[in-house]
Amino acid sequence: MKNTPINKIVLTGLLTALCAVLGLTPLGMIPVGPLVATLLHIPVIIAALLVGMVPGMVVSLAFIITSIFSVPFAPTNAVQFIAVACTLILPRLAIAPVAVGIRHAFRRLSPAYSDAMSALGATMINTLGFMLFIWLFREPWAALFSSDINGFLAIFFFPAPFNGAAECVIAAIAVPAICAALRKAKLAPEPKR
Repeated sequence: MKNTPINKIVLTGLLTALCAVLGLTPLGMIPVGPLVATLLHIPVIIAALLVGMVPGMVVSLAFIITSIFSVPFAPTNAVQFIAVACTLILPRLAIAPVAVGIRHAFRRLSPAYSDAMSALGATMINTLGFMLFIWLFREPWAALFSSDINGFLAIFFFPAPFNGAAECVIAAIAVPAICAALRKAKLAPEPKR
């Protein structure tokens, strides 16, 4: 495939639509205990690896918007609003740059390996960033859930390793497979070495 602007726009649009469909339907959410392992980061990583960091950020915006729509409650004060905004926006914005950076660091290795490492790293930064902001804003989050802080932290942090591990394994398997299929079908360019 020629790496033309039209091809980049089409692939970015398709991955943005996929992210929106995954986010607005149950297809993109896998229950893991009281938390949900999301698949919405996968189109973001694929866009970043196949099209570039800026298109990856565009797909990331779809992830952010669908995350905001999936919040089952509304913040009631400024601190809660900032807590929700930071938790849902900042880790998602980091996915594309981390994926591209890791891909660049492993560019001399096979595309499948570098894609898997990129998926693993980007998924980890999203999950760890999300959990970091939950921790930093634990009081506003606990108030949103009408819970005491200790109960809230137990609900979120006990299953977090399982949730994060599930997301990492799924991404490390799915992203290289999808990227390889799109490259083989000539719908995405081969990676530069």
